[in-house]
Amino acid sequence: MSRRLEHRKHPRVTIEWPAVLMTRDGQREGTVRNISLGGALIACVEMPALDDRFILVAESDGGVVLKLTAEKVWSANFNLNGKTTFSGIGVRFTEVSEDNRQIIKKAVSHRLSPDQPIAKKTINPGFDLL
Repeated sequence: MSRRLEHRKHPRVTIEWPAVLMTRDGQREGTVRNISLGGALIACVEMPALDDRFILVAESDGGVVLKLTAEKVWSANFNLNGKTTFSGIGVRFTEVSEDNRQIIKKAVSHRLSPDQPIAKKTINPGFDLL
């Protein structure tokens, strides 16, 4: 079995952060499934229409809320046994504050350490985006 060569500029790690995509057409809930300093994979129940840049609001480890500007690079439906399990969107961050950059950097560094468990989170129903 051959391994795929990694061409990303920044290392990407697996996470599960609840997220909301804020677009011109409204808000869609999703989950950030992996992240790097340059971008992320976001899983959604249904594929949102993303034409241009949008705001990604995610709740990181420890409940810190990040607000990032992103653009869609690719999208696909992922399935298992012929059944769609989730829609995925690969995004590139276009605007990241220094505070948010440090939060992402810390999360990536922590998960690149050997034997670190992956934290699973659920979105707080009282999570206020505005």
